[in-house]
Amino acid sequence: MTDGKLLPVGALVRISDARDEDTAGVERQEKDCHHLAAGLKVPGYNGVEIVRVYVENDTSAFKRKKIRLPDGSMGMRVVRPEFRRAVNDLVSEAIGGLIGYDLDRVARDPRDLEDLIDAVELTNALTRSVTGSLDLSTDAGITMARVMVAMANKSSRDSSRRIKRKRDEMAEDGVYVRGGRRRYGRNSDNSIRPEEAAHIKEWALRVLGEFEDADGSKQAEKDSLRTIARDFTARGIPTVSGSLRPDGKPHGWHVRTIHSSLTSGHVAGLIVHRGVVVRKAVDIEPILDRDLWDRVQIQLKSNSRGGGHKLKRWLSAVLVCAKCGRRLNGVPYRAARGRPMGKYQCWPENTPHIGGCGGTSIDAQHAHDTAEALILKYCSRPDVITTLSEAVSADGAATARDNLKADEQQLQELATMWGQKMITMPEYLAARREIDDRIKRWHAIVSHSMPSEIRELVTADSVEAHWQTLDPDARREVARVVFPFGIMIVPAKTKFEFDPDRLVKLDEPWSPSVVVRAID
Repeated sequence: MTDGKLLPVGALVRISDARDEDTAGVERQEKDCHHLAAGLKVPGYNGVEIVRVYVENDTSAFKRKKIRLPDGSMGMRVVRPEFRRAVNDLVSEAIGGLIGYDLDRVARDPRDLEDLIDAVELTNALTRSVTGSLDLSTDAGITMARVMVAMANKSSRDSSRRIKRKRDEMAEDGVYVRGGRRRYGRNSDNSIRPEEAAHIKEWALRVLGEFEDADGSKQAEKDSLRTIARDFTARGIPTVSGSLRPDGKPHGWHVRTIHSSLTSGHVAGLIVHRGVVVRKAVDIEPILDRDLWDRVQIQLKSNSRGGGHKLKRWLSAVLVCAKCGRRLNGVPYRAARGRPMGKYQCWPENTPHIGGCGGTSIDAQHAHDTAEALILKYCSRPDVITTLSEAVSADGAATARDNLKADEQQLQELATMWGQKMITMPEYLAARREIDDRIKRWHAIVSHSMPSEIRELVTADSVEAHWQTLDPDARREVARVVFPFGIMIVPAKTKFEFDPDRLVKLDEPWSPSVVVRAID
């Protein structure tokens, strides 16, 4: 550590149930975390500075989902992308510590806590909470954290069991379960909102191709949910939250929001419990009649057949905008343009949840071809094959950590040798480049679990031949390991010809200084 500097840390703020996009809870937590950081004293530093805030609004730290695990099997895990990003940033030392409001805001699942403990023990990172319940710097603190998380987990399980039993009873009695944010088309007391109910009926008829305008003109063809979402956004119709963008206009509509409304049983006055229609509700009026609702369900299922929503653009969330550092998302072109793979776009800041600067885009097919060439070149190197083959073994993570520590120690010894004039500057730089390359590789392995796709790729007889057999999901898993910090897309030098040099592999988290070095 260096005197005179501030220790860069992250702040994790979380609310389990935020209604109607309410952010007040996490904002209060963030304010308290900043106040705590201002008073912390760390040896070797002038203080602590929160440089990254990991926001988990309306996110449970207890509920588990069925997901595919790194070894290819299925398992139940708590899905918390922001928590994972915080742990990875700790391991890669992008931050030197983590501050939370309380231990149960940071973790309520023993697996999550153990991953955080591993990251702290690997890097000696700082951990603190406003309530004083999070301190993993001592054995006593770790033991107490384990006990408290185990108790919090049991409390959540007890509550979940009671709630499930109560909902079973209500479903059997035909009582619609109230609570949470209000449903689109209904007031908080579940009475119908006529204007919103009319919108839901319009969606249903447009999906079926049976909608008629006010002048009596009939719909020419069936509309997709994406078309409906774009139309409602353009018309400035507010969503259920009624929240506004900075320019005063309502937030845009999402396909999943409309799909959720049309498939919800309450729209037809039905009790749908655990995915099954149980009976007709006794306490709410239907917005759509049962026959219309059933036909909409059939049509929506028909639309989804054939992989209509299957991942095609496998570099989504891997490409990084050079201008603002946000991840690019894949979007389709209109068919008339003749580019079926679409493009990757940095969405403007007023786009909910994913907005950036809106100033960067790149053709998807060109990006795929360039990234594929980089991946095949990287994964065909003998040293990389050896490293990744070891990393995907049973004890690969432990081996990676040991090698990382050894290389970091060697780098310090190398610097000492140069300082004592035992080696020349050219010798120092040549040796440092080689060690730096290994350290970056170990960081990537330690920070990212090795998916089965990597194991199969590096052990295949031909890397190139096996790559061609991978579907887009598998290719993205490989790309996330090969490019742990992403691929930065720098501004184009010409509008008339694709420049593969626009894709720059990031060896560290994005920052303005990284952009300057890449462009220079």
